[in-house]
Amino acid sequence: MLTEYVGFDLETTGVDPERDAIIQIGAVLVAGGRPVARWGALVNPGRPVPVAVQRLTGITDEALAGQPALEEVLPAFLQFAGQRPLVAHNAPFDRSFLDAACRRCLGTPWTGTMYDTLELARLALPGPAGHRLEEVAARLGVPVVRSHDALADAEAAALVFARLLDVLRSYPAAALRRAAAFLGAADPLLAALAGWAALAGPPPVAPDVAAGARGDDGEGSRPGDASRAPRLDRWPDPEEIAAWLERGGAVAASLPGYEPRPGQLRMLRAVAATLAEGGALIVEAGTGTGKSLAYLLPALALAAATGQRVVVSTHTLQLQEQIWRKDLPLLAGALPLPVRAALVKGRSNYVCLWKWEELQPEQVGHPQDARLYARLALWLGRSETGDRSELSLRREEEAAWAAVAVDEACAGDRCRHGERCPYLRARQQAAQASLLIVNHALLLADATTDNRVLPPYRHLICDEAHHLPEVASQQFAVRLSEAELLRLLDGLHRPGARGAPGLLDRLGRHPEGEVAAARAAVGPAREAVGELFAALRAVAGRDLQAGEGGAWRLTVLARRPGWPAVVAAAE
Repeated sequence: MLTEYVGFDLETTGVDPERDAIIQIGAVLVAGGRPVARWGALVNPGRPVPVAVQRLTGITDEALAGQPALEEVLPAFLQFAGQRPLVAHNAPFDRSFLDAACRRCLGTPWTGTMYDTLELARLALPGPAGHRLEEVAARLGVPVVRSHDALADAEAAALVFARLLDVLRSYPAAALRRAAAFLGAADPLLAALAGWAALAGPPPVAPDVAAGARGDDGEGSRPGDASRAPRLDRWPDPEEIAAWLERGGAVAASLPGYEPRPGQLRMLRAVAATLAEGGALIVEAGTGTGKSLAYLLPALALAAATGQRVVVSTHTLQLQEQIWRKDLPLLAGALPLPVRAALVKGRSNYVCLWKWEELQPEQVGHPQDARLYARLALWLGRSETGDRSELSLRREEEAAWAAVAVDEACAGDRCRHGERCPYLRARQQAAQASLLIVNHALLLADATTDNRVLPPYRHLICDEAHHLPEVASQQFAVRLSEAELLRLLDGLHRPGARGAPGLLDRLGRHPEGEVAAARAAVGPAREAVGELFAALRAVAGRDLQAGEGGAWRLTVLARRPGWPAVVAAAE
């Protein structure tokens, strides 16, 4: 697509292009996929360089004292770059400084083309690994001589750009065309790259991308291989399990520098005895005890020996992921037990293929949403799970994800996508597993639905159990918000062209019958939601109390004036 381009990077005294100054410019001309010329210069900013910037870049006030001013350096750089497009990592930052410099020194803004390897990396490598320049370069096998040196970073960006184009070409043409359609006006340059990759076809040599480019960490969906592992012919006693963690034991030998911990071994023996004999056990284990291994080893042994299902529940998704991606693979490598494990999450963590297929590019208004959906178009073709954790979503992308995530309107086993559905596939894996890794919210959701969320189990281990009361209060309470109620109604019917069609829209557009009547009832229901919260605000009056994060809080009692109006609107 591009026969020649210029890798580009700046070092500056800060992040504000109107107030801060450029102190270094680096540029590398690439032709035929190879660097053919380099240009770099230090720039005297005419002011002291902040100490933090000096430490980051190694560029001191003394080094800049005899250097030319920007008015001399900028024309030389522009002559080197010519009319070729520039390539930079986090291009909006570099472009803003280049534009400000051109306006200040030349009286006219910079109007050239600049490709952003950061957004290109997020599109081509949509996995959980980081997307800083040095992280992307490492995954693509591009050497970075020195970070925060403009010339070195410019060359790294130039080479990363070429490798990313090869990665982009490795995706199916249909996925690339859909990604380009979503990008459209939101990011025309990125859309053009995706469209070009669809036409160009696969590269002659498949790109060698480190683990993580597929959206996972290289591990399979189930730590341990149940088909090759010998089955335990009996339930080992607590001392036998503890021996795995003692000096010279199978697990201890696989941990470099491992030192036995008395507290960990005491906890392991207590957990193993409780699992074998039944009953309840409460353990208080401080930081550094190594509690995860102390309960996972007995749980694995029990599941391997008896086939009885064990549920391990954590408070946070982060600990859930740590157990799944770090602790279980470690134990499975040291002790290849015949255990099928599954990571179980709530349905909102999985993409809904039905909603995804219904979503059209013209329904997406915000550029950041369009970029996310473009990533989804490529990611879905390679993801084995459809789990949002593979994408490392940013806070501002949460709403866009919710629009294509599995929700309360899920058709379940009646979904036309059947086993292709990531959520149904995850549920099937859980049904076949003897060790389930869940979180407290999902555990309690199972309790509130008469055990319809998780498959039946006999043994439960709650890590971070001191958080259970708080989570239970949230789980068993009825929580209503105006935005949430409106979102649920949107899930049934979206009038006009706002977002993806709702469930009733997908069932058909018959002018008569129950579906049409239900669709017609959504509008009055939306009005009733407004009336309910208007009534609540009226009841609150001036008694609202300021809460955390700018929220307002009020305890409402039924005897309060105006309460009957709230009840009527709620009904």
